[in-house]
Amino acid sequence: MFAFQTVLTGPLFFYTDYMQFITGESNGKGRTSSWRTGFSKLLISLGFFFMIFLFSLSTHPEIIAQPDYLQLPWWRWWLMFWFVIFMQRCLYYYAWILADGVCNISGFGFNGLDKNGYERWDLVSNVDAWKVEVILASQ
Repeated sequence: MFAFQTVLTGPLFFYTDYMQFITGESNGKGRTSSWRTGFSKLLISLGFFFMIFLFSLSTHPEIIAQPDYLQLPWWRWWLMFWFVIFMQRCLYYYAWILADGVCNISGFGFNGLDKNGYERWDLVSNVDAWKVEVILASQ
């Protein structure tokens, strides 16, 4: 599926959902505006971009196997290992959340209302970085 919003990085969605969006069948009751959700996702992706910009040159995965790093105390090496691997995931978080935000701004991604009556804009979401990093890691 090559919609203009997702031609480079995704996100994955079903053709039927896309056709409902194109034909206007997926507007749903209670839907107000996609701009707030879309821009909040764009800001989150911008945060990941700045992390990549600041730390990507010093966090190549190969450095954790270099002799200088292997001689660190185990807890410092483990912290460095965790941060290097986290920075590798940030590349994906940036691209996926950016694409998700672009889809939301265009109006695509509305997934109905939750049990409290709030809009859900997660139809085309690939990842929830908070859940991956904090909630799933603690289980």
